[in-house]
Amino acid sequence: MALYLNFNIKQSDNARELAFTETTGAYNGSTNPGGWGTPNPAIADVTTSARLSITPPGGTATIINVSTTHPTVDKTIEVVIRSQDIGLGTDTILPDGLWEMSYYVEDTVAVPNVTYTNDQTIFVSGQARCCVYGLLADIDISCCDCDGSDMARALEAFTYYRAAIACAACGNTSKFTDALGIVNNYCDIKCKCD
Repeated sequence: MALYLNFNIKQSDNARELAFTETTGAYNGSTNPGGWGTPNPAIADVTTSARLSITPPGGTATIINVSTTHPTVDKTIEVVIRSQDIGLGTDTILPDGLWEMSYYVEDTVAVPNVTYTNDQTIFVSGQARCCVYGLLADIDISCCDCDGSDMARALEAFTYYRAAIACAACGNTSKFTDALGIVNNYCDIKCKCD
């Protein structure tokens, strides 16, 4: 089997950063045949040409050179991507939606050179998450005489938020967009993130 690049993206709690981690791992014939090392390319073959391409919803792609730390088989090494790194302003909350991410490396030892790529669509939901969690945190649980409308509103928003996550995971982008739009109708988007 050929090299199969893999990676994870984790969103920060404050919705202003993404953390990239390579998860390709080392070659193992039975458990990881797409990993780094013989018979696949060695990490030493590509150490000067590892890059990320990041495209926010409705935005333009930004290329980030990660070759100082990647490729790697160490799954604990993170590259933190801040809003300013991708042209969205300093310490700005990242926009919710489907982001296009590509991780690619070029094997410069192979003749001709070979580029390996993994493209992923990532659901970024920090604004919606902060808003929904803010609604949940604001529920008045000490009020026995209340009508429960704040709880109903928070639970409905949470349900639509979870529906958006499920739609994104299943690749249903139109339902994802609809569910995220409904969540945004429940909230002031700036909610508890500032």
